Amino acid sequence: MANYVSGTQTNPGANYTPASDELLAWVACCRKNGTNSASNQLFGAAAMVEPANQDQSINMAGGGDVSGFLANLVSPGTTAEALTVTWAETVLNDLGFAMTIAGVDPTTPVYPTNGSAGGTYTGNASPGLGYDAPAGAVVVYWRIHAQASAINWTDPTNFTPRFTQDLLSTPAVRTLRVWTRDVAAEDLGATVAATSDLVGDGGVHGVVVYQPAPSSGHDLTASNGLIQSIAPGITLTQTHLLSGSDGLISSLALDGTITQTHILSGDNSLIQPIATTGAVVVTPNFRPEWAINSTVTLQ
Repeated sequence: MANYVSGTQTNPGANYTPASDELLAWVACCRKNGTNSASNQLFGAAAMVEPANQDQSINMAGGGDVSGFLANLVSPGTTAEALTVTWAETVLNDLGFAMTIAGVDPTTPVYPTNGSAGGTYTGNASPGLGYDAPAGAVVVYWRIHAQASAINWTDPTNFTPRFTQDLLSTPAVRTLRVWTRDVAAEDLGATVAATSDLVGDGGVHGVVVYQPAPSSGHDLTASNGLIQSIAPGITLTQTHLLSGSDGLISSLALDGTITQTHILSGDNSLIQPIATTGAVVVTPNFRPEWAINSTVTLQ
């Protein structure tokens, strides 16, 4: 399962130290009169990747226009390096937030099906973006909003605010805010929307879904030579079989807990029912090491 670890304000040109060598995500924004775009995002000398639709810019009435992006890097190491970006146009000022996310798929970190969306908006205090998220994912949502005064936010449902900072505070306000969500169960066709207290002039925003690393089976070896292949994670997600050199076949409950009577059978034709609580009724020729507790612990 992927999870947000930590983050800190890291403006372009400043150093950041990843909390783990898994995934670095960087949201940065700038202000100028007119639109802008970002490229060549680097962590030290390492090139970062900008997911689809994550470079957004808007030209609003009255100037003070905002642009923003999200870029990421797999296996960034844990040494402090500078985060840098090349803006297409000269900026008045810029701002950034870097974060470490653990447990992400290192090969395909961004969920390939509707896992990255972004856009601009005007005349809307609660613009939304749609996304799909698998179980165990981390969703990052960022938004830069422009209005006349300090922003009072209503956070998106199930999202935790991680960072809020003004890019500009006078004579008007331009604020960057970043949220994350840990996804417990698959959520397809979801929408994320934060609400500002004023409609304001508009802004830009983006959402990225970081999928968890693929799971692999875990092998448990017992002293009797039994090899047990168990589904990844804390609980079993489907019925699995245990087989050993003695021909033992055991069917386990879906969630790793014995919730109904199960059968153990060996090459000696032993048939042994197991109680719903995990207790075992011993009969002749039953091997004690075949007993199964009420839960299965991975190791």
